[in-house]
Amino acid sequence: MELTENIEFSHYKALPKRIKILATQTAVWDFMFKYNVKTLAQLNKHIKHKFPSDDVIVKSVGYNTWRRKLRGEVIKNTNGFKLFSAVLGQSAKLLNHPFWTLLATRKYDAMVIDGLMKRLPYKIRGIIRSSNRRTKSFPLKQSYASQKQCLFEEGTLDSLTALLLITITEIKRYKKDRCNQAEQLAFTLFFQLFTHQYPINDRDGLAIEVDKLLCHVANEFHVPFVEYEKDEAVEVAKSINPIFFGTLYTKNIANGMFKIVETRSEMFT
Repeated sequence: MELTENIEFSHYKALPKRIKILATQTAVWDFMFKYNVKTLAQLNKHIKHKFPSDDVIVKSVGYNTWRRKLRGEVIKNTNGFKLFSAVLGQSAKLLNHPFWTLLATRKYDAMVIDGLMKRLPYKIRGIIRSSNRRTKSFPLKQSYASQKQCLFEEGTLDSLTALLLITITEIKRYKKDRCNQAEQLAFTLFFQLFTHQYPINDRDGLAIEVDKLLCHVANEFHVPFVEYEKDEAVEVAKSINPIFFGTLYTKNIANGMFKIVETRSEMFT
């Protein structure tokens, strides 16, 4: 079994288990999206066809490895990570994407943000990085509306990460309120990516992870963590602007929010 590319495992290992689960599912779905594979059976068939002479990879299909990963089993060791890299290729890079590190961190100083930015593609960094020597102590510039829209139109996990970094910067450094334009665009892009390209099992839970991140940045700890029945959640969601993350503090609220967004999306297609 040969690695298609040398992809680091360190960032993935450092993630909390709940984030590892989401990252693992996203990487597999990215591979399926690229090869227009819709089901687990099609995925297994595709892998066996692509690697017919590699016993380790063929056996991984028989051991239900990819079924378990789609259900959320985390990668526990280096050998499992090498298998992912060999089979998924470029999609395996999503296992240690800076998006997951951003969700897991609770420190947003210049050094942390700069470290996350360095792991983004050059094109994305060029849009969001400050070139003013006097502001080098903080690596992100105050972005224009057109730059945020440009990131949104990129339609990738890279640009979603950049929009969230901009949101954090505008809240912390430039004292803007939630939910600013960057957060509105981030929510819409999140919905598009994790509904069509990465239909992971727990999209609502991931949305809540993003919201917890932004609540932490904005010091919005007054939000009550209460549970709603599903029917009531939809009614509550109707009173919340459905184009930003807003107050997704329970899965039921998130579920109600996405139902509203989904309905509105269908109206315009």
